[in-house]
Amino acid sequence: MYALNALLHDVGLGQGEKYFPSVPGRNKALAAFDVTTMIRLDEIMKNDETKKNMVVYLNDRITNKKSKMPDLNFYEAAEAYQPYNNLLKEVNKRLFKNDKDIIAKFKQNPVENLTEYPFITEMILFYFADKNIVENLVSNYPRYAKAN
Repeated sequence: MYALNALLHDVGLGQGEKYFPSVPGRNKALAAFDVTTMIRLDEIMKNDETKKNMVVYLNDRITNKKSKMPDLNFYEAAEAYQPYNNLLKEVNKRLFKNDKDIIAKFKQNPVENLTEYPFITEMILFYFADKNIVENLVSNYPRYAKAN
């Protein structure tokens, strides 16, 4: 979900779209740059009402008042699974729409139609998350690059 959130952030959310909750267990490179925090900071900076609500929330937390974090276009963990799968399926269909050349490169265990295997897109996202997504985050947030 890390890479997908970073890509959604770069492209920009459409009407009614949301980010996915982050999951634990990322490697050191991904853990060093929390994309969820960066998305939240950007969302807060874009909208004065959101900024005001976040300040109220933080003040409530400091004074031990019960308060809900402002909605920043993130799915609740319990509702994220199905939209995540649907998005992966859609991206996978578009990515491998004309997959004849790719299928021909599979020498062992060829598959007939890669559009039926959304886990392949998820594996591609995992692959790029480690290097490309972190590099993109650092280049877009130069103030964080000085930490290394």
